[in-house]
Amino acid sequence: MRDRPAPTRRTLLLDIPAWCAATWLTLLVLLMWSYGANNVALPGLPIPLVDIALIALLVRSRRSWRSFTNEPTGRLLLALLTALAVVVAIRLYIDIPRYGIAAARGALFAVEAWAVLLGAAVARRVGRERTTSLLGASFAIALAWYALFPFRSQLIALSPTVGIRRSTPLFAFTSIGLVGPWCLLWFGLRRTTTAWIGAVVGIVVVLIAQLRGSLAGTIGAIALITLAARRSQRRAGRRLIASIALGVAAGVVVLSIAPTTGRLGAVRLDSYVDLARSAVGQQTSVASSFNDRVEWFETTVETIRTTRLGWLSGVGFGVDLTGGFGIAGSDVVNPHNDLLEFYARLGVFVIAWLAMWVVVLRVFWRRARSGDRLALWGLGAWVTMVAGSLTQPYNSFAYGGMVWWLLAGLVLGSQVTPSSRTIAPQETAGGDPVDLPSSTSR
Repeated sequence: MRDRPAPTRRTLLLDIPAWCAATWLTLLVLLMWSYGANNVALPGLPIPLVDIALIALLVRSRRSWRSFTNEPTGRLLLALLTALAVVVAIRLYIDIPRYGIAAARGALFAVEAWAVLLGAAVARRVGRERTTSLLGASFAIALAWYALFPFRSQLIALSPTVGIRRSTPLFAFTSIGLVGPWCLLWFGLRRTTTAWIGAVVGIVVVLIAQLRGSLAGTIGAIALITLAARRSQRRAGRRLIASIALGVAAGVVVLSIAPTTGRLGAVRLDSYVDLARSAVGQQTSVASSFNDRVEWFETTVETIRTTRLGWLSGVGFGVDLTGGFGIAGSDVVNPHNDLLEFYARLGVFVIAWLAMWVVVLRVFWRRARSGDRLALWGLGAWVTMVAGSLTQPYNSFAYGGMVWWLLAGLVLGSQVTPSSRTIAPQETAGGDPVDLPSSTSR
């Protein structure tokens, strides 16, 4: 059956297929409540409900994502996903008898990577304009939630409790280091007046997050976006830099009038200086988390080294990679470095997962260079996700991995068609101009 785009009038979720609406609601819940939403279990089973929802939505949308896999990019991603699934299945055949459900939970990243096909299916079904509008609305809602971070204690006190292994509040702010930069880049690249407000709030949220990976990723994303933008799009890069400058200025004014607290305490300039100094090994007031990551890195490398053929086939799922490290009553079993962790789990066979990142980067870069503004945002989002994944276990949980691959699929599926070239540039409902590539994006 041929995919038919939904009507483009601004009714958001009201006139699109139920499975598309369910996908958007799942994305929004994970964007906002992150770790809390990830810990809503399937009734009676210690399995995240969002992963079951993903599988059900993939089955329901199979006709739409099959059309995507008939194209070179989709076909390559499907081959890589299949290879990853086979490798993980073999590994679990060995590990589940030894580690039980812990091994299965550790392998969910391979299931969540399939969200890239679901994202492409949704984008194909609802069309590029609606996809852009819904992304803008989702980021605006999520950004409003993360702007409440200084009041998180009061909100958590009102939160219902969920949990798979332990009780945790549903209202969580774990994804602030990812969603803040994504929103900042999104609104910073728009041309509307309200987008400037979003960019200002975005930079304030990034500052409140006080995360090294988030700050480094944002800087790297701006650099790559500026490099990738065509000459005719250089204004987008300058607009993004201007938005961030305005956001920083506004943030300084707001914080000087009404001082607030971030993840590490009071939001002050010296906090960011300490973060930068600790990232190069200097002892500061925030060096403990960096030192922990160094310790986890060394412990993980030692585990690989002392495991027979660990460098080749990995140590498997369910293995504690941090040597029994615990914090705040919780066991920390991953080294907060996804590249290191998944290599430790699968050895050289992690190549299928790594290749997916390369494929997405290549397509985003090509489309961004051809004038696709949505791909330009995707390029920046890719950088922030990679930077965050080197300091946080984002891909080990659905609020990071599933959300990223779903967003990547939405961008991949929102391809600019040749007919787009005949449309005069204008602002769509989501504030995204219709792009006019010099050649058809692939």
